[in-house]
Amino acid sequence: MFDSNVMDAETTHYYNGHLPRFIYQDELFRTLTDIKTVYDLGTWFPFSSHVFAEMGADVKFGCELPPIITGIPNATHILCDFKNPPQLPPADMVMCCECLEHLPYNLIKIRDYLVSLVKPNGYLFLSFPTGSTKKGEWEDELPEIDDKRHTHLREFPVDSARLFCQGTGFDVLSEKCIKTPMYGAGEGIIHILMRSK
Repeated sequence: MFDSNVMDAETTHYYNGHLPRFIYQDELFRTLTDIKTVYDLGTWFPFSSHVFAEMGADVKFGCELPPIITGIPNATHILCDFKNPPQLPPADMVMCCECLEHLPYNLIKIRDYLVSLVKPNGYLFLSFPTGSTKKGEWEDELPEIDDKRHTHLREFPVDSARLFCQGTGFDVLSEKCIKTPMYGAGEGIIHILMRSK
């Protein structure tokens, strides 16, 4: 887990407020020993992917914002704006955690973009809140907002989350909902690990 000395106050607050899910992710990801390349897209800090960096994988993380910190061994920040996502070669693991609910773009297109980045027999890991906020359907383009980091536009009740993930065509390996001190709506935050065929 992270030493709070490498994080600013806001990042530390977020990390501690979601610690139960980060502990779960850390334990889950340590069981995946065949990961060499990782994309952690939609994040300003490698909360979820740092475990792969610690195990020696090449981790690329990022969103449309500049990084809060650099210098984490094996982890490189890249700009990733889902409005115009970067062209990247396939990776062993693609993750998008606590991001989709903030985006005003067509989430089906973003999901399909993430799927396109996964190598054969690779993994896709998604997590998002299961509350009831719904300012549009998955495929809707919503008005741009100024505060993408804090505003939820669409959340995913569990049945909807499963349908969304079925659209990947991948096999679901695990699914778990976790409530955290910072998010307790619905059934909490759902975590779905999938594997390509």
